[in-house]
Amino acid sequence: MRKGKTSGTEPFYADSSSCACDRMATVALVGFGSSLYSRIFVDDVAVQQMIKSGILIFMWSYILCGLNAIASFYFTSIGKAKESAVISSARGLVILLAAIFVLPAILGMNGVWLASPATEILTLVITLFYLKKDRKEIDDAKQAE
Repeated sequence: MRKGKTSGTEPFYADSSSCACDRMATVALVGFGSSLYSRIFVDDVAVQQMIKSGILIFMWSYILCGLNAIASFYFTSIGKAKESAVISSARGLVILLAAIFVLPAILGMNGVWLASPATEILTLVITLFYLKKDRKEIDDAKQAE
């Protein structure tokens, strides 16, 4: 926690520089390692290419999944179970299932790979809505003091 900046009632937001470094490292490792990973398990060049392109699509979900999970943990920790449950359910069940059924029907194999990143993006919209609402409640409580 940052000294002098929080009173214990404000939401904790991770240091943006460390988050950016983590995300860039994940993208680099997964992006550059995808061709190696596909060659380890498969000999067929066509399947290797499918795996490589799929991993490059799927890796974008890692950028957002931490934000959604931490936001869910945050809402649980401050006693807002409804918000936490909505984020978790949207991310792990509702939006994911919809994406798994809809995207492959429209986009084929790329739709399978896009299901997770699309789920994380749509869940992030919900997460940002709840975080903005929570921030407003905190600001209103401070003004009322």
